[in-house]
Order: sequence, then C-alpha cells, then structure tokens
Amino acid sequence: MRKAIQGEQDLKKLFVLMKQQEKQAQDLYQKSDSINSELVKLQKREQTETRERSRKEHAITSAEKDLHTAQDALVAYDRKTKSAQDEQERSLNLINQKINRLQHDYDQNATIVTGLQQKIEGIDAKLKSDYGTTHLVSPVEFDQSAKYFLFSTDLIQSLSAEEKASMEMIMGLLKDEVKDAANVITVNYNDSLPEIWNSYQSAGLVQKHTGLYNMYYTIQAKVPGAVAKTKPELPDNPAWQYKRNADKQIVSIADDEGNPIMTLKYRKNGAIWYMTYFNGSIATRRDVYDAAGFLSVTQYLDRTNNSQVTLENFYRPDHSLAMVKQYGSNHELSIQLVNKEEAITNVFHSEAQLLNWWLASVLQQQKSVLVMGVNSPLFDQCLKATNDNFHLLPIVSADDLNDQHVQDIINGKSKLSSLVVTDHDVQTAIEKQMTRDLEITVMPTAEVRA
Repeated sequence: MRKAIQGEQDLKKLFVLMKQQEKQAQDLYQKSDSINSELVKLQKREQTETRERSRKEHAITSAEKDLHTAQDALVAYDRKTKSAQDEQERSLNLINQKINRLQHDYDQNATIVTGLQQKIEGIDAKLKSDYGTTHLVSPVEFDQSAKYFLFSTDLIQSLSAEEKASMEMIMGLLKDEVKDAANVITVNYNDSLPEIWNSYQSAGLVQKHTGLYNMYYTIQAKVPGAVAKTKPELPDNPAWQYKRNADKQIVSIADDEGNPIMTLKYRKNGAIWYMTYFNGSIATRRDVYDAAGFLSVTQYLDRTNNSQVTLENFYRPDHSLAMVKQYGSNHELSIQLVNKEEAITNVFHSEAQLLNWWLASVLQQQKSVLVMGVNSPLFDQCLKATNDNFHLLPIVSADDLNDQHVQDIINGKSKLSSLVVTDHDVQTAIEKQMTRDLEITVMPTAEVRA
C-alpha cells in the first residue's frame, strides 16, 4: 500500500489509496487495543493466580507447621502415657505388696483375736460364776480438770445424825478424790445462809476454802461478811400502842384505836427478821431482812388471802432492785431480772427457766461436774442440761434402787455411766442387775476415812 501510494500520480486514486491505508491503520489500532486489553486481563489474571498460589503455599506451610506441632505433641503424649503406665504399674505392684502384708497381718491378728476372745469368754464365765454378771465395775474416774459442785436444794441449820453423816461422807469423798476443793450449790431462798454455812465450817462439815453458791445470793449480789451499817427505823408516835416482848423488843404497833399497824419478828440474835404492815386489819406487805441486816425482800400480800403473795421485790445490799416476781391469780408467774440502771435484762415465766439460766451461768462457764442425789426433784432438768462441759454424777442410796433413772443407768438406757453409792450393799445390788459396764465408787464412812 505504501509503494502504491508513492507510485500513484492520479490524485483521486491517491486519495482512495490513502483512505484505504487510513482504514487499515484504524483496524490495526483496534486490533492493538484489543490485544492490549486482553494483555491487561491476562496480567491481572496472572497477578490473581500468583496471589492465590502464594496464599495456598502459605496455607500449606502453616498446615505443615501445625502437622509438625501435632506430631510433636503426639510424640510427647505417647511418652507421657508410657511414663504414666509405667508409674501406674509400679504403684499397683506396691499396692499389691501392701495388700499382701496387710492380709498377712490380718491373718496373724485374727489368730490373736481368736485367742483373746477365748480368754474373754473364760473370764466372762468366771465372772458369771463368781459374781453373777459378765459386766465390769471400775471406780469412778474423777476429772481433775473439772470443777466439782455438790448440789443441795437448801442448807438447814440443825442436821440430824444421819444427815450429818451423809454430808461428812460425800464431802470427804470429794476431798479425797478431787485435787481442788469442791463447792456447794443451793437454789432456795435462805436469808440465814451465811450463819448456817459458818456453822457447817465450825463443825468441820466443809472446809474453810469450800465455795458456796446460792442462786438468790448471786442474783442479789450479796457479799460474804458484809453487814448492814444501819438498822430498820420504826415509827415513833406517842399516841400509838407499842407491845414488847420479854427482851424489851417491840413486837407489834397499833394506832390509838388499837388497829394493827405493823408486827415484828426477830432472830435469835435480836436482829429484826421481818416486819409485816397492815391496812386496817388486813396485812398488805412484809419486809424481810437477811442475817446481815440488809433489806432482802419485800412481799406484797393478797388482801383476800394474806397467806398468798402477789408480788416480791428482791434487793441488793445497796437497796437497788435486783429481781421482781409477780404471781397471777391462775398460777401465772413472771420473773424479771433488773440491773443497777433499773433496766430489765431477763424475763422468765417459771422457776425452772430461772434455775436453768442460773445453773448455766455458774456451771457451764467452765468444765463442771454436778454431784447430786438421783432422787432430787431437779435431777431431770440437770440431766437434760448436760453437755461436753457439764456432767452429772448421781448419788444412789438403797432407797433409790428402783428409781427410773437408776434403772436406766443399769440397763444402758441413760447417757450416764458413773455412780456414787452410799454403801457396798448398794453396789452389790446394782452389780446383780446391770447390763453394761459401769463406774461405781462407794462413799467411805467417817471411820474408814479416819
């Protein structure tokens, strides 16, 4: 085409040839663009395939690493499993060896036990033949770490010979068996208690350092040896009538018309014991003084029945109110304890509740053993209150052998297994009935202790 154009002289033909050449050039351009476009696509596809190949190669590399890691872990697990299996086999061998030794020891012990059982059966047969029982009796084991208390509802001034002997026996036993002096605990109101206690000490029934605990003395915070500095004041009216006894003590006071105002009762030492006040001819109030001269109780009397007390106020030596007892018409009872700030601290609705509270405050603050007669009316309450720090040691006499508590102890139905008995005949009677091993100690008589 180029040569044709160069050799053509005719302009028209030349123009036609040029148009043809232009068209051929455009076709070539279009083919070139198409080729370039296809080339770009091929380049992009190559780049995409290169990236995909790179990603797959990376994934393959990661998978290979994970595979190597898993293979390493599997190898380590195999080693660990093999080690554990070896250790388990060693432990099993040791256990089997121990089992074999234990079986050998068991066989030996079984032979020994059989021999001992035969001996025990022989001893039981001998016991049954000689003593009528196969159960053993041993002396009471007194706990030297515990504090011992001898329980008595009250103390009386004049003891019979039998009561005195019993007191000497039980206190003598506790003196012999307990390293620390035993204590005596009482629960009844007794405004002559210090005098009685002094007489017991003088008679040698209790030691000088034997402790005495009384529920009312504790609640009223009375101090041993303290004496009132003043005496009760009596009304002085020249118009009233004053009656005196042989000791010149005023025993009654009446108004000018002979109506009673008050009567007075004296102790043997001349101190006022109590004064009863009247309203008209009716006794309405009574003030009771203890042996130390302190006002101890004020009793308010029923106007329709002077023998019936409706209200009692108990005082401390400083005259502050310590306790109030209020008695209802249908035997209801309300007991209130009052502190020195006159605030009520405790309320009880029976004497039993008050007693349980006080016994707990005295006996359960340390390890304690309460020694008391099995026939005491408070035995049930004290037995129910026993625990790890508070134990009960019953005293049994011949008259108590049929007591239900004694029978329960003998037959193994009671948690108690230790007894103090008054003589050997009581111990013999118990031995013939008992169905369990017991601890029994006989109280020594004064002659034996001497």
